[in-house]
Amino acid sequence: MKQFSIHRLIFTALISVTFSTTFALERVESEVTEFEGIRKDNIVDLAILFPALRPRDLLNFQFENLIGPDEKMKIGPISVDVPGNFYIPKQKENYGILPITLKQERAGFYQEKGSREEAMAIWASGPFSNIIKAIQDDTPYTRLIPLLKIRKFSHNSLRDWTKTSKLTAPLRYDFLNRMDYSWKRDLRPQNHTDFVLGFQETPANRWSVTELHSKKEVHGKIRGGTPFHDAFKVFFMRIKDDNDLSSMTGYIRAGERGDHIRVEGAPPKLSGIVTAEDHVRWDPIDIPGWMAVVHQIKSSKNRFMGLEILSSDFGLSPLLNNNWHHQWVDPSLGRAELIQNKKKNESIAFFFVGSDREVPSPEEGDETPELFYHATEVRIANVK
Repeated sequence: MKQFSIHRLIFTALISVTFSTTFALERVESEVTEFEGIRKDNIVDLAILFPALRPRDLLNFQFENLIGPDEKMKIGPISVDVPGNFYIPKQKENYGILPITLKQERAGFYQEKGSREEAMAIWASGPFSNIIKAIQDDTPYTRLIPLLKIRKFSHNSLRDWTKTSKLTAPLRYDFLNRMDYSWKRDLRPQNHTDFVLGFQETPANRWSVTELHSKKEVHGKIRGGTPFHDAFKVFFMRIKDDNDLSSMTGYIRAGERGDHIRVEGAPPKLSGIVTAEDHVRWDPIDIPGWMAVVHQIKSSKNRFMGLEILSSDFGLSPLLNNNWHHQWVDPSLGRAELIQNKKKNESIAFFFVGSDREVPSPEEGDETPELFYHATEVRIANVK
């Protein structure tokens, strides 16, 4: 079976399962329309389909929240894994000296039957030859994502999309400048990338990505869309260039249209992490917030969309079944007991969310935890 990194598997589940305790998932087949100017120009055009994110999803947002399970796609003489929620309209490019046709029009996203979702599609484009080389080289996503430029988007209102035979997503909305930011960087460690991620509140009080880039300039713009509210969450993230989520820190700032957000540097990394058989430790953090510790345990009994999954006995939320236990820990304690002993090669993921005031820990099933509205920073580490 193809090997998936731990964080890829966890956060793919986040976007698809929407924190359900059952496996009642259905694929929503989708067609994305109204692409413009597609031609043979070494630029590949695609649309990313996903349901709008709930506030709780942003507490532990990763790029994988926007990436579905892989499916095979032929590109000339080679076969590559492409996320199944990537819609690729028919287009012609060159692979070396060979003319080829790109097309993946059987695309969609997963949602729990009976749930009500806002359906999003974001048009992204990037240099074809560079993207193919990055995929072949198994380039970290921190180096792959900056190759893409988001251009337009589609929004479909809240409903149970599993009751439709096919969702149509017309790319009718432009991304327009809504806010300014200034991010004064400190010295960035080697093999790290700085990202700016903008999210805008949707009509159903959920959130959609509207900005994503890794530009190095101090000053920049946060874009948004007309059908949405004027509320934004902006993540200023520093991520290590690997596919194991070994280190990630960032500031979270809220704003409204016309605001100017100012940020300096990045939060310190989680430190002093020690994983023992029955407990974990870290250097205590003496600012308001909560720490979640996820003990990932391999299980051959649990499968998700045909893939072997990881069950957790000490985690953020019941993502896949009743084995996922929701528990947040006071970060000033610097210690958490594991419900089940850690075995060799099992990983422990640490998620710290800092806040601007003391707030209750998130509760299971709460779509709008108070911590989300007061979150100011995030620190994440994954340790074997």
